[in-house]
Amino acid sequence: MAADAPSPTAPQTGGAVRQLWSLRADVLVETADRALTLVSRWGETVVRSPGPLLRDSLLRMQLGPIWLDNVLDVERRPQAQVVAERAAMMLALGRLEHLVVRSLAAEGGGRILMSAEPVARAARFRPRPVADGVPVRLSRFATLRTVGGLLTAESPLALHRVLLHQPEAAMLVAALAGPRTPEALEELVGGPPELVRTAVSYLLAAGIAVPGREGVPNPVFDEDDDPVLRMWPPGDLAFHSASTLGRHDGDFGATYPLGAGPNPEPAVKKRARTGRIPLYRPELKEVQAADAPFTAVLEGRRSHRRFDPDPPTVEELGELLFRALRIRAQNAIGGEAEAGYLLDRPYPAGGAVHELEFYVTVARCRGLRPGVYAYDALRHELVPVPSQPQDRCDQLAQAQLAAELENPPPLLITVTARFGRVFWKYSGIGYRLVLQDTGVVLQTLYLVATAMGLGVCALGAVDIDRTSRVLDLDWRVESGVGAMVLGRPRGVVRPAPGPPEGETWGNCAPIAATGVV
Repeated sequence: MAADAPSPTAPQTGGAVRQLWSLRADVLVETADRALTLVSRWGETVVRSPGPLLRDSLLRMQLGPIWLDNVLDVERRPQAQVVAERAAMMLALGRLEHLVVRSLAAEGGGRILMSAEPVARAARFRPRPVADGVPVRLSRFATLRTVGGLLTAESPLALHRVLLHQPEAAMLVAALAGPRTPEALEELVGGPPELVRTAVSYLLAAGIAVPGREGVPNPVFDEDDDPVLRMWPPGDLAFHSASTLGRHDGDFGATYPLGAGPNPEPAVKKRARTGRIPLYRPELKEVQAADAPFTAVLEGRRSHRRFDPDPPTVEELGELLFRALRIRAQNAIGGEAEAGYLLDRPYPAGGAVHELEFYVTVARCRGLRPGVYAYDALRHELVPVPSQPQDRCDQLAQAQLAAELENPPPLLITVTARFGRVFWKYSGIGYRLVLQDTGVVLQTLYLVATAMGLGVCALGAVDIDRTSRVLDLDWRVESGVGAMVLGRPRGVVRPAPGPPEGETWGNCAPIAATGVV
């Protein structure tokens, strides 16, 4: 027998417990004269020369759960023959574990309580009896959500998900929010002790629950002491696992989950037509001739936290936005405008869908009144966004704290994402692409600003509630994902400081930098 195969002597039946076997719903069994081929999301697995019992079992498991004692006909056949055939069956099923769903049933097998479903090619399932006195609890990385009408327990550390078919199973999982021994669970949950203990063994084997150290008054769990796991917040580990390959079975990549129609979010967001401010367009040949070499720009990149009282000019802002963020071209998908457009911009984006939008909050900018502006990257214009002065000041104050500045920044560039642009095309990696695109944009702004002699500093966090309020956005549709302050590095002398006649600068008072947001 293979060393990692399920034990043929493991109990398959008991007074109130039946352990059932089935194939994942997406597995197709193809038959041939001397082989079975199991086709799954992980490719094809060939079972050569299966005996009649294994062939019949796999074909039945394709339709739903089976009880091996029924297949083996343990009531009417010699015990020695049953044991030998069970061993052969376990050996074969052990080689197919990544395709096999293990279910736990009660009351004569009519009610399935929970199922452990493999979600990765490397999944292995080894339920073991739980000894008295051993504390058990849910892993701190486990999450519960509804999938297809069932409560489902998952963990980025687990290669199985557990489907909770009955309220009793959900109650058992809820009882493990804190550490409990098998005896305590039996008393709390009720029901046959064998059923409770087997269910706990399923949760442990699936990686949804974890055992504590026996005999410790205050239970200690290995995942709490693990130096690697201690550094991971549960949400971050779940996001990392779900947005990469290897530890889940979710749809992934360019699957167009919303259907084959055009993107519900237009390539270029519609903006108000009134009050637009055309921006300066630099001559790129002159810019190329005047710029420092790329390596000098890259090595000179810094995060600036001290800005000169003389702010950037509106021409400099226009040049920065033009060089870093403008839309250079729109390209119809498949040559058909009805299918929507992809964009060409100075920075790359996943699938060229370009979901990011940009807003400028102005406190001090020579030639531009204080306010909030949306950047129309296609027309290279600023579009005023109605806002209250106090909201602007609050936004700039938060940026001051986040960047550890002495004063509110002269300008704040806020990066938002229209999520529908990405989620229309991609499964699994949509939000990951948004964050990657945001990082690319911030580095692009860093390099262009450095080449221009301007100072910038990216912020580590964005208040999506405040940003949505100031920009009048539904945060579920479009939300802040990045931000950067902009000014002139201290010490750079500019002629004629001060606002042009008839203009005023923002009057946001400095705040004490008591912490970092």
